[in-house]
Amino acid sequence: MTDHQVAQLSTADRLEVLELLASLNHLFDDGDGAGFAGCFTPEGVLESSRGSYVGRAEIQQYVASAADRPPHLHYTTNSVIRRNDLGPGLTARSNYLYVEQALPKEITACLAGTYLDTIVRQDDSWRIAHRIARSVRSS
Repeated sequence: MTDHQVAQLSTADRLEVLELLASLNHLFDDGDGAGFAGCFTPEGVLESSRGSYVGRAEIQQYVASAADRPPHLHYTTNSVIRRNDLGPGLTARSNYLYVEQALPKEITACLAGTYLDTIVRQDDSWRIAHRIARSVRSS
């Protein structure tokens, strides 16, 4: 991607996308499946090590399936947002860290990896069309 293509993304759009990425974490951690799924397009796709989920109903069910996890938080950082070279919208690549409190007074980093997002403008808002969550695997 050239510097010119990077400059084409407005500051307002960049901030809106960063807000979207952060909101996804808060909504998942709060167990708000409808809110989380609403950050995706109606036909959005979420791929993770737990499976592939297509459409808002399946994505909402994925969030519900995490309700019995110990208290947890997702952190997203190092987000790089670019115009999509292969189609409409944007791509975002972010690192993530997932932590749990499985024992009192003990926070454990359980999972880390990369989110690869395809983001499109829909109904005057940026939405995730496709998210791939790639976990770092230890050998």
